[in-house]
This record gives sequence, structure tokens and C-alpha cells, in this order.
Amino acid sequence: MMMIVQNFKKNSMKLKQLPGFCLLALFALASCKKGSNPAPEPKLDTGIYLTGYQQGTPGSVLWKNGIATQPAGFTTFISRGMLVNGNDMYIGGFIGSQTPVSIAAYWKNGVIKKLTDGTSDAQVWEMVVSGKDVYAAGYVGGYFASDPNTQVLSSMIAAYWKNGVLTTLTNTGPSQAEHIIVSGTDVYVVGTVFQNNTWQSVYWKNGVLTQVGNPLNNVAIGGMAVQNNKIYIAYTETPQINTGASISYMSINGVVSQLPNDLDASGVTSLFVNGTDVYITGFVLPISVSQITAVVWKNGIPQKLPQIAGTSTPFNTASGVTVSGTDVYVTGQSQGAAVYWKNGVAVKVGNKVSSAYGIAIVH
Repeated sequence: MMMIVQNFKKNSMKLKQLPGFCLLALFALASCKKGSNPAPEPKLDTGIYLTGYQQGTPGSVLWKNGIATQPAGFTTFISRGMLVNGNDMYIGGFIGSQTPVSIAAYWKNGVIKKLTDGTSDAQVWEMVVSGKDVYAAGYVGGYFASDPNTQVLSSMIAAYWKNGVLTTLTNTGPSQAEHIIVSGTDVYVVGTVFQNNTWQSVYWKNGVLTQVGNPLNNVAIGGMAVQNNKIYIAYTETPQINTGASISYMSINGVVSQLPNDLDASGVTSLFVNGTDVYITGFVLPISVSQITAVVWKNGIPQKLPQIAGTSTPFNTASGVTVSGTDVYVTGQSQGAAVYWKNGVAVKVGNKVSSAYGIAIVH
């Protein structure tokens, strides 16, 4: 945005009190006042925005009201999640592929902002804005550019950036951060740590690590929220030894309840709190049949989401959820195509093999 500011300097000469000069001075003063007013910020167009990928399109795709676009910088940018804060749109992700290295970055209103220099692998998984502060969570140090063919797993460290300043998180092994929440002065980061030959989901509160679920199982946190002094966590546990199906849970301040599922197994992918309502997205499936059904739990009650029109075999996944007014939007994939569900009705946006991750509703 360009702002035109007119600067007026005082004339050092002593001027006679002439009516004509006084009139000019009044015009100059009025012009100065007008010029000092900042120009209004451009507003985002109203509509439904989604970000994800589409086969045959390099980089990422931004769908606006169902139309796929590639804004400047998107051809080499791989997006994760997105958010809208006021008139600003943020999309976190990384530049380039994972070989040799990725550069952690985010996209803001058409401009790519790099967070790393490419000397080692780094990615952004999620972003949040709190006041004037911009946070991005991810990892640093997965590969090294000097030896791109060798992945140094032990150097992969969960991290977050606040206004571009990096903070790494303590852990007992390789780790990465996947979600970030800011509540007052507290920073919560959800991620995974590799220990005991498996990935375990954890969260850090101001850098202090807390493990979630049964450490004897593989645990994956789908989402987390902090509101009104309550910590909400949705996670899935899978036995390390193949002795049972994956089971999903919701925890509120440490009180755990199993998410209902009338099939064999389930998984969770995101969590959103709106007032007193808790929404969790995921999927359910029978073990013996290759079918996956997208689902959204509202306060623990599941709603299966239909596949797109013209298909019969369920193969849907849900990846994110948001609420706007009385409408509930869920992003995901159905029969290989990017979709979103509005109040349970599927809307296809991808024309090829594609999937939608982040969503933002702009009024």
C-alpha cells in the first residue's frame, strides 16, 4: 500500500499580512490535513477461500468461491493452513520440495515471507495472529544443503517463529510442531516427538513438554484449542503392536472421553471451539473394507459427511473445520477431489485429484 504524504515547511521569510496569502495558506493547511489521513486498507473480497493442492498444478492452489487460482509465488509454495485476520490473509507452508531442502515461509496478501535461508530443511505447518504478533509453527533442520541426499533425522527440531524470530523447543528426540495456539501470554505448540522407536504427540506450554495419551501406543493429536481456561485436545491412539483398531478421544482439561464410532476404527484431524460447542473432524472406517467416511463430531456426537454426487462407495476424509454464524464448514477430499461441506452438504471445488486443507470465510 502506498501512502502519499505532503510535507509543508515553514518559510523563514517574514511575510506581510496580505489577504491573498492568507487565503493560500488556508488552502495549504486544508490540503495538509487531507494528505495526512491514511488511505483505507484494501479489503478482501467476500466469499469462501480454501487452500490445498491440485494434480498437475505446481505448488499450491487457492480456491476463491470454487474457482482455482494461483496467486504470485504459489507455483513454488506448498501450503498448509490458512487464516484471515482483519484484512490480511496468511497461508503457512514452505518453498520448494523436500529435496534438497525446503524453506519455511508464509504468504501474506500476495507476498511470500521467508523465515529460513535454505541452509537446512524447514517448514511451517500452522500460523496464528495475536494482536500485532504473527506466529508460525513448524520445524527446522531436517536436511542439510551441504549433503542433500542424507536426511539427518536427529537434527529435526520442533520450532516456532514470533514475528520472524525463531524459538526451538526442547525434546527428547527428533520433533516437529504442527499446531500453535496463543492464549494471553501463554504459547501452546502441538507437535510430535520421536521416542521409543515411534512418533508420540505432545504439546509444549511456554516451552514445557506434556505428553498426551498412552505412551505405549502411537498417539496422534488432531487438534487443540484453549478457551476460557480450558484446554481441548482431540487425539487418536493406535496400538504399536497390531492388536486393535485406532480409537479417537477428546480431552477437556485432562478429562478424557472416547469419541463414538459405529465402525471399527477412527482418526481425528482438527478441532474447533465455538462458544460452548466443540467440533472435531476426522474419519471412520471398517478394518476389512477399503472405505473411509469423513465425519464431524459436535460435542461428541458424530455426523457422517456424504460423498460428492455421482459416487456410491464412501472414500472421504475431513481435514479442517470452522464456524461462521450458524454455518459449519468442513474441508477435505471426496473421491479424490477437493471439497468442502457446508452444514453437511458437499460442494466440489477440485476438478482433478486434489484436496483442500485450510478454509476462511470472509464477509
